[in-house]
Order: sequence, then structure tokens, then C-alpha cells
Amino acid sequence: MSDAPSQRSVASSARRQRDAELAAAEERRRATAQAAAAVARAARLAAAELAAARAEVEAEEAEDAARAAEVEVETLRGSLSGSIAGDATADEDLE
Repeated sequence: MSDAPSQRSVASSARRQRDAELAAAEERRRATAQAAAAVARAARLAAAELAAARAEVEAEEAEDAARAAEVEVETLRGSLSGSIAGDATADEDLE
């Protein structure tokens, strides 16, 4: 009968060790999942920051293009006004 308590003790010890190993494995799994989630959030943040920077550059380029178009419009208006005034003078000369 002295073997029975010893076998129970060994089985109980093995069970406790197995439970501890399972708990440690579960904790490692949880930590890995948390780290993966943090990496995913960091990647999304980096992507959002990159998109914002690109949008800012595109907005600046659009503003530059709008200013250039305004200058061109003013130049063309000035050229057209000068052309019209020149035509009026030429018409008066013809008369």
C-alpha cells in the first residue's frame, strides 16, 4: 500500500506540472496575440500618417496649380484686353 500514495503523489505532481505548462503556454499565446495586435495598430497608424502626408502634399500641389491657373487667367485677360484695345485702335485708323 505504500506505493499507492507515492504513485498518487507522482501523478498529482505531474498533473500540476502539466497544468502549469498549459497555463504558461496560454499566457505566451495571449502575450503574442497582444503583441500582434499592437503591431497591427502601429501599422495602421503608420499607414494613416502616410496617407495624411500624401494628402497634404497633394493639397499643396493643387494649391500651386490653382495659383498658376489664376496667373494664366490674368495673363490671358491682360493679353485679350490689349488685343481688343489694339483692334479698336486699328479700326479707328482704318476709318
